[in-house]
Amino acid sequence: QIVRNTHLFGLSHFNMTSDQCDDLYKKYGTTTEGLRQMLPDDKVEEILARFYTEVFDAIDFSCLYGKSSRNSDFAEGDINEDPNVRSGYDHGHALQKRRALAEFLKSISDSVPVYLASNSPKAHVVRVITGMGLRGVNFAGILSPDSEYCNPAQSPEGTVDEANYSQLCFPTKHSPRQFYNHILNRHPITSHQIVLLDDSLHNIEKAKTVGIRGILVNSRSSVNNYNERTLEEGLAEALGHILPPESSGISDGNPKFSF
Repeated sequence: QIVRNTHLFGLSHFNMTSDQCDDLYKKYGTTTEGLRQMLPDDKVEEILARFYTEVFDAIDFSCLYGKSSRNSDFAEGDINEDPNVRSGYDHGHALQKRRALAEFLKSISDSVPVYLASNSPKAHVVRVITGMGLRGVNFAGILSPDSEYCNPAQSPEGTVDEANYSQLCFPTKHSPRQFYNHILNRHPITSHQIVLLDDSLHNIEKAKTVGIRGILVNSRSSVNNYNERTLEEGLAEALGHILPPESSGISDGNPKFSF
């Protein structure tokens, strides 16, 4: 649905084809970053705010309950679906595992801070975790383009290094210094290991530039020479319960995790 709505937004506002919209996603990790590059500075905030409203407000969440979405143009198994532009956890297929996942996340969040990091707006993230039965998990926070955690001007904790980067409106994982500002302040990489579980290699590579370790999970894109995990395996690896595929088996102690 997000892909379809993004295509409609690109067509109606910029006369862009679906392929052109998809190319922005592939190049920048999220369509909004591609739009940011296209737009004059004085139009960015207005257009991105409109994008989040038009793309996400009409989402049909029946798929979270194992039902077919009445609005989706991409039914599961659709041969016309491009796996390189469809991102996100496969909610419908996760139906049978959600209760176990919720219990697992609850147990993790009792011992280490667990954040949700998404390029989608915060209201959408909240609706998803509600539909998945994850509201009982003690999440430490939600990082999203409109979250106070990702907009230092709204946060009482300030910025990581305000002199070295310009603040963006609606920052995404493409701008990791600002997007992960709150976590980097609260859990310095000098004393903590921060782990990002993400289905986008672009997002993982960006996170690495600020010292965040990445684990690729549930990716629908073909990624050569990169070990991919299921979400559950990624969580287990982040906690040290299983070794990374490339690990030599040598441990560097007992780091504090935040992911």
